[in-house]
Amino acid sequence: ADGDKLSLENTTTGGRAFWTWVTGANYGVTQQMYDNTNTRKVFIRSYGDSYFNGGNFGIGTDSPATPLHVRKESLPNTSSGNRNTVEEVLTLEATGYYPYGGYGVGISFKGEDYGNTAIREYGKIQSVMTGSADQNASGDPSFKSALTFWTNTGGASGTLATEKVRIDDSGKLGVGTSSPSYKLDVVSADTANWISRIHNTGSTAAPSGLFIKTDYTVANEGNSGGGYLLGCEAGSEGYRFVVKNDGSVGIGTVLPTSNLHIKPASGNADLKIESDNAYADVRLMLDSASSTRN
Repeated sequence: ADGDKLSLENTTTGGRAFWTWVTGANYGVTQQMYDNTNTRKVFIRSYGDSYFNGGNFGIGTDSPATPLHVRKESLPNTSSGNRNTVEEVLTLEATGYYPYGGYGVGISFKGEDYGNTAIREYGKIQSVMTGSADQNASGDPSFKSALTFWTNTGGASGTLATEKVRIDDSGKLGVGTSSPSYKLDVVSADTANWISRIHNTGSTAAPSGLFIKTDYTVANEGNSGGGYLLGCEAGSEGYRFVVKNDGSVGIGTVLPTSNLHIKPASGNADLKIESDNAYADVRLMLDSASSTRN
């Protein structure tokens, strides 16, 4: 009947558990467990919210090391075990009513603020739908998804995390942009600092820096080489510096017709060679297979 209860109690060390049957609008069964100080630690309901507050919780393990410890046991050292397959041990799933672009599944990271007990948003990881067009039982062929990473830039306790990094459906990685156009697309509005840094801290005699490579095969020298290894663009001014796959360098032009081609937008085309040593000679060496001139 409604309110019927089954109780278990340890009269020696304390602690008790009981099950209650509830009917009506909130029907179902509740299970409650108390410790030896008569503090409720577990409250499980077949309706509504439930909680576990009795310590670490283990799934697949009897010695959980964290508040939630999930372990999938396999047999990697036997012929029936997985040796080269990723073991999926946790699934997050959500369902929506005919969801479309913007719907997704996420994890939120929260913790206390500094100096007070306010709980604030630290960060998020979200998997979000980015493409949808056709609702049919066999699946939407236009479906696409992205994986996003969010961090909190600070401020009042109510400040929420914002998206900082995105991997789109094609594998493009965007940092500071939610719509990357390249395999690595870094965008920043910072006017005071460099937006990217590559620093090799190795102390060897010949540490390396940045290596850029294409697999394009240059058929001819000069402008016919086609394709670019490196390009530097300055807003509406266009490309200021390019290196083509054939090794030719263009400064002020994207179509170098020699190994080094300087073409300013206006004024003189200057080449300056300078030394900080007041006693050093400044030389320009022209070298060919037949002669060398200074």
